[in-house]
Amino acid sequence: MLDLSHLADELTRIFEQYPAGNHCERCAAAAANVLAGSGYEVAIITLKNEEIPGLPGIRPPFIEAKKPSGERFLLAQTGFHIACRLREDQPFFFVDALSYLHYGLRAVDREAYFNLFVYPDGIEVTDIQGVS
Repeated sequence: MLDLSHLADELTRIFEQYPAGNHCERCAAAAANVLAGSGYEVAIITLKNEEIPGLPGIRPPFIEAKKPSGERFLLAQTGFHIACRLREDQPFFFVDALSYLHYGLRAVDREAYFNLFVYPDGIEVTDIQGVS
């Protein structure tokens, strides 16, 4: 995990203004600006469900995630979710309102992040946009 507590004021405000399941694109853009402004190498990523086998180009529109209690909730009803990916040396770390809900002000590795989804093996990164 990557500690981001030195950015607590800005990131807490963003993650509470745009909680998990609400306006992920605004949340990711605002968080990316704070992170990039603090010297992190940041990309905004789009996550989608994998295509339905036998139906090329067709993806389920809902993405389910887990609350800290283990209860399921709809993270996305649009067919995609937007988050921030950080590079710190070699590994990538992920941070958004979903990771904040579980881990607070820490960016988490790929395995920890994807395990926040109900079907982690069915989620894939489909777009990566660098932030400068």
